Amino acid sequence: MAKRLIITLFQFIVFSLEAQNLSKIDSLQNILPNATPPNQVQILLQLNDELLGFDTEKSIKYAQEALLKAQNIQDKVLLASAHTSLANAYLQRSENKDIQEAYKNYTQALNLLEKNSSSEAEKAKAKVLSGLANVYFQWGEYKEASLLNLESLKLREKYQDDYGKARCYNTAGIIYDALGDYKQAVVEYTKALNIYEKLKKMREIAGVLDNLASSLKLQLQTSENASPDFSQIIDYYNRSLKISEDLQDHLAISRTLNNLGILAQSQKDYEKAQKYYEKSLESAVLCKEKQGLANTYANLARLYGEKEQWNDALRFYEKALEIADEAQAKQELFLIFRERSKIYAQKGDFQNAYTDLLASNVLEKQLNDLENLRVINNLTSKYEVEKYKKEIEKLRYEAIISEQENQIFWGFAGFIIFLAAVSAFFYYRQSQLKEKLNQANKAKLS
Repeated sequence: MAKRLIITLFQFIVFSLEAQNLSKIDSLQNILPNATPPNQVQILLQLNDELLGFDTEKSIKYAQEALLKAQNIQDKVLLASAHTSLANAYLQRSENKDIQEAYKNYTQALNLLEKNSSSEAEKAKAKVLSGLANVYFQWGEYKEASLLNLESLKLREKYQDDYGKARCYNTAGIIYDALGDYKQAVVEYTKALNIYEKLKKMREIAGVLDNLASSLKLQLQTSENASPDFSQIIDYYNRSLKISEDLQDHLAISRTLNNLGILAQSQKDYEKAQKYYEKSLESAVLCKEKQGLANTYANLARLYGEKEQWNDALRFYEKALEIADEAQAKQELFLIFRERSKIYAQKGDFQNAYTDLLASNVLEKQLNDLENLRVINNLTSKYEVEKYKKEIEKLRYEAIISEQENQIFWGFAGFIIFLAAVSAFFYYRQSQLKEKLNQANKAKLS
């Protein structure tokens, strides 16, 4: 559960997903054909940003097009920005070798910005470092992720980029959450919240309030306090919910209501929990978020299971199962089959209990295989990255050697030219002296 929570938090932080502004996208697409090449790149990058998190395939397409156009323009910062946008899109999709491709594009962007200390280049570099921090986070390299995030934060502080600073504080909170240091995570989230409130970034405020509530909840659940006070957590969730309702962000509304339901259920307030879950379902239906629907139906089933109302629990597990199957949410399916098996057993229906247990075992094996594959892919990515690093270092070394050879060649050539010039000068001076002597001798003879 904690791991799933961290992933959710992380995705919010990396990409602050905003409601898709179709009119803005249409406007950008309309002005694209008649724009100058540099402006076309900028417009394509804006389209990439608008679609990020909503239509990843189109986002990647626009970033690739921007990269192709930027390669024909003599502007390294613009080219670096195109690489960064493409990396962001790969990171958002995170399929097959996407993380590796994201890393390569971030690295190429960083190389383009190397030795460029202009404000424009350093601001672009801050974004690249944030992206690389996200890559290392996904690889589980939290120390490296933290160092890169800190380096990005320093650049954002240098240029008084408050919004960028808030994103870095958010990422720091995510990393501390992953490390289990919930107390420090709350400190970092609070810093981010203060900035977002100052900037009046309402969607980001709602997201950070959710993060704060979830982190505080984890902190209390892992503490030795026998009677934890959840009032602050409830306040954070309610504040987040109010903002999301004002923004009509149904996905965020559904998520926060579901979290409030889980919290109420943990306190055995089943009536309140049921109300939250039912409202969460309404919002999940509006935004057509199948995994959220499946999760909320499963939570309702768990609630009835705790109340020992077995038939109602089975009814909601059936709904959860149907939607989770449509969404191909294997983790949710595994949990539903495993938990429903126990409900059948409580009812004395051991045949169905056994059938569900077998299904959950099959899914558990598939999930373990997927996890092993993910680990192998990560290791492969890291291996490919190390190879890529070595290739880059080799190219750099060859470039240094070539530069040194050129310096030696031109130094030697310069020396030869200098000697030739000196020799020519002396030859010229000697010729002049000879001429003068000849003229003097002729004068004496006459």
